[in-house]
Amino acid sequence: MQIKQEHKASYFLLALLIVSSLVANIIAPRLFMGFNYLLGSIPVLLVLRLYGTGWGLLTGIIAASWTYVLFGHPYAMVWLTAEPLFIGIVINRTRLNNMVLVNTLYWPLIGIPLLWFFFKFVMHLPLVGTLPAALMFWIIGITNSLIATIILQITPLHRIAGTPEESRLISIRQAIFSMMMALVVIPAIIVMIINGRAILHRNEKNIIDILHMAADNYSHSIHLILDPVRLLLKSDELDGFPDSYSKSIGIIGIWTIGQSGTAKPRYWKYSPAFNPLRFKAGQIVTDQPGIPDSVAVRDPNASRLVLLQRDYLRNHLTLIQKQTVNIWATLLDSEGSIISTTNPNIADQTRYAPRDFGEPRAIKQDIYQILPPMPTYITLWSRVQKSWYSFETTADEQLGWTWIIETPFAPFQKHLLQQQTYALLILLALCLTALAVSLKVSRRFSTSILGLAETTTGLASRVENDLPLEWPDSRLEEVALLTMNFKGVASALRSRFKELRRSHDMMEENVYTRTAELHAAKEQAERVYRLVPSGLFAVDRECKIIIWNKKAEEITGYSANEALGQSCLIFSKEPCSSSCRLYNGSMVPAENIECTIRSKDGRELTVSKNIDYLIDSSSNIIGGIETFEDITEKKELENKLRQSQKMETIGTLAGGIAHDFNNLLGAILGYAEIAREDVGIDRDSVRNSLNQVINAGNRAKDLVRQILAFSRQTEMQLIPVQPAVIIKEAIGLLRSSLPTTIEIQQDIDPDAGFILADPTQIHQILINLCTNSFHALEITGGIVTISLKKKCYSEEDLLTQPEIQPGQFVQLSVRDNGPGIPLDIRDRIFDPYFTTKETGKGTGMGLAITHGIVKSYGGFITCESDIGVGTVFDIYLPSLSQDIAPENDETTIISGRNERILVVDDEPLLLEMNKTMLEKLGYSVTVSKTSPEALASFKAQPDAFDLVITDQTMPEMTGFDLARHILQIRPDIPIILCTGYSSIISEENAKALGIKGFAHKPLNMRDLSVIIRKVLNGGNEVNI
Repeated sequence: MQIKQEHKASYFLLALLIVSSLVANIIAPRLFMGFNYLLGSIPVLLVLRLYGTGWGLLTGIIAASWTYVLFGHPYAMVWLTAEPLFIGIVINRTRLNNMVLVNTLYWPLIGIPLLWFFFKFVMHLPLVGTLPAALMFWIIGITNSLIATIILQITPLHRIAGTPEESRLISIRQAIFSMMMALVVIPAIIVMIINGRAILHRNEKNIIDILHMAADNYSHSIHLILDPVRLLLKSDELDGFPDSYSKSIGIIGIWTIGQSGTAKPRYWKYSPAFNPLRFKAGQIVTDQPGIPDSVAVRDPNASRLVLLQRDYLRNHLTLIQKQTVNIWATLLDSEGSIISTTNPNIADQTRYAPRDFGEPRAIKQDIYQILPPMPTYITLWSRVQKSWYSFETTADEQLGWTWIIETPFAPFQKHLLQQQTYALLILLALCLTALAVSLKVSRRFSTSILGLAETTTGLASRVENDLPLEWPDSRLEEVALLTMNFKGVASALRSRFKELRRSHDMMEENVYTRTAELHAAKEQAERVYRLVPSGLFAVDRECKIIIWNKKAEEITGYSANEALGQSCLIFSKEPCSSSCRLYNGSMVPAENIECTIRSKDGRELTVSKNIDYLIDSSSNIIGGIETFEDITEKKELENKLRQSQKMETIGTLAGGIAHDFNNLLGAILGYAEIAREDVGIDRDSVRNSLNQVINAGNRAKDLVRQILAFSRQTEMQLIPVQPAVIIKEAIGLLRSSLPTTIEIQQDIDPDAGFILADPTQIHQILINLCTNSFHALEITGGIVTISLKKKCYSEEDLLTQPEIQPGQFVQLSVRDNGPGIPLDIRDRIFDPYFTTKETGKGTGMGLAITHGIVKSYGGFITCESDIGVGTVFDIYLPSLSQDIAPENDETTIISGRNERILVVDDEPLLLEMNKTMLEKLGYSVTVSKTSPEALASFKAQPDAFDLVITDQTMPEMTGFDLARHILQIRPDIPIILCTGYSSIISEENAKALGIKGFAHKPLNMRDLSVIIRKVLNGGNEVNI
């Protein structure tokens, strides 16, 4: 699906605003350090006004999600998400359209109460932290809604978003209000942001000065201790070291270190003397009780070690801390181990690094604000309150000692919040004052303009109806000028309306006259429509029927009341979009279009229709008109004629096939008989096999004869047949072609008698009936029962068949247990071309042919069917009065007497076979492949031949023409004309020409020997 260009721009703008709402909240605290100003609500409010409350709420949720990271708690999402929801509901459901005013009302009514509830009862924050947060959010709401309003007024965002035109309009009152608010509030916000950052910087500078001052004091005090120690480390006179001096600087022992690394005590405050001395990490290690915790001081350039009492150092630091309030000092040795500390939070620690106890934030070189690691549910305000500032500086470069000077942020935070609260109160008061003044001034300036707009709204209608006009009295020059101009327009309109009323009255009179004329013309047209001999209807541009004549009612069955106002789809078989030319915009009228419609009773009718269009004076199509005739019967007759022509073509084709097939059969039968004669009587097995070949060839010969009979090329010959034998043979053929789901059961009486019929047609009757049953059982499977028995009928039994004579009948029944034949089509099953099968599964001729064959034999056929039970067809054929013995095919072959025969045939295989067969019969044979060649041989020696045997169908010259030329040369010459099929020559034509014998291919040896002998003996013509 392709998205329109304007839609793409709208979707892109929506996505951009959603992303920018989150990004703005992320970068805003970095831009406005010291004043947590959130810019994210500006895109939220833009989405709210451009795309509706739903999208505004979603954008608000996305933008507010960053406050969880910023403030350390998720509760701000509640009042920040409720903000666009409240504004959207109020603006959509009230007349209040000022987003700044609605946002100003939201915070004291809903936002601040929600904030106070969560701060007080959920996060347990004091009022000193709640009040500045509430003021900050209120001011952010006012200023951001003002900025969003100005952006909507001065940018084309409405057009990009595709909002309705009326929502893009800006009232003059709103424009004045936004301008005045912007002139006051935005500069004030900028000043307050700058002031907030200045307050934060002053506060940090104060903390830095305090830390530096404390570091100087502690460094001075530690040097008062370390300087005497360094003198002792360098002095050579240590004997008699006085205890009083050691106590004054906290020394508990002095050792000298030898080159081997062993220590020799020079002074030891305790007794007995400790020896040997062991150190670990710069501290004395001993099991001797009573020795206090100490710190070892060793001069790298000397060989002496001094132990200082740790409590002395700690007490010294405590005295200094009392002079500096809220200062913690920690003294570290070169390994980072704590020598002494006044920080109560690390009193039990041996090592200390401030960055390991929280998240550092760099303030200045070597000065960091340490935010303690706390759970995520603790607010940022609480975390900042528990933070401290840390300053790391060198205590003694020679010893590698370091001072960590720290101070908590809580005392400074309280003072900072008080300053921010005062600033926010001043800013809020300024915003509210600007809001009130802007509302008042904008109302004052816009009242006269709105009054003029209200008066001129519907000015033409008011002037037309002589309603009073109240013009505003304004001191604004532009408004007064507009009022004067509109007064002139109103005066001109009054004069114009008077002229229009006079013209209107005259036009109404003309319209009345013209309407009467059109009404009369309409009645005449309707009379013409009713008399049109074809169906006629007309439709409007929406394909609704507006005209429906009487003939249309007769054809479709829909009355005018049922059709008028309805779509033409009520009788159309196809969807209007594909069949209706009016619908698809084709402007070419059409004639003699054939299509199928559906009548009211559900019948499908074929109609021929003509289509044209109804157009207005501007040649625009306003509808269509159509006439149609029912040609259903005509189409059925055409289909039957077309099918008949197909059958005639099939007949012609069958004749041609029969000619070639007879030639092949002649060769097969001829050579089989020659082979049978050659093998002799002693080879019974081979002789039997050849008999089977000859029998099969004779059956094929009968099949060709049936094809010719079906194609009306020859008449079938009825002979006495025993149907039981034929039916059993046909059942054997049927079994191999059926699926395993269909079972054949038979009840054949072998003594059912004889009938006068063509065996192949009896075979065809059974095949046709069984095929119908097989189609009925094709899906479900079932049983087909075939029975044959005798039946005797009297005149009373044949009352429904008055043309049938009473007597003995052979009854052939075919029964199946299929779904049955519906009653509404049962009377049509014997009609030619009627079929319920899908295309390609039947021609509708099977039962019609069966019915015709049975009638030609003097019999009748009945059908009984029950839905869900099955169908049975009963065929009754007259039985012969007495049984007839089967004809004996074994007849003696008549040999020749060396007569001379000229044989003519264009088929080399038949020609060679006939020559061999005739020579075996005892004749002298001359063969010729073409008629001209045979005629030339005969002309050369007319008396050299006793008989001429010629094929009928040959190129260049037919057998009939060859016989005529030969008889002209020698009229007494006997001629036998052979044909497999010919639509030109008949037995009567051959007899009239003087041809003595007329034979049908293929001929076996017996028939050929008989006809030759009879013709040569001068008998009458013989037909085989």
